[in-house]
Amino acid sequence: MCDSLIHMNAFFTGIDLKQNRLLLFGLLLCAYFSYHLFYGPRSLPYLQKVEHQNVALNHDLNILKEQKDDLESKVVKLRPETLDTDLLKERARIMLGYVGEKEIIVLEE
Repeated sequence: MCDSLIHMNAFFTGIDLKQNRLLLFGLLLCAYFSYHLFYGPRSLPYLQKVEHQNVALNHDLNILKEQKDDLESKVVKLRPETLDTDLLKERARIMLGYVGEKEIIVLEE
């Protein structure tokens, strides 16, 4: 037992930093990149978080595109060349508060 301690002690005291500086530099470099692989701003967990945000934003973008297409179709229907009278009446009632003569208004509280 004592003999193995002497050999281990001789191993650690026999390390010459000048000869092994390239090895030490390589170990430090590996430690640096390993840390940033798991905890840095370009780490794997951060990449997964960004991908999740990307999916959510693409979903929101698709909803907004559908709304935009609906509004564009309504605008086209209100142009003089392609006037939709039903849509025009609906918009006039909403915007100006018009009510037909035979219509009954029910107010909810």
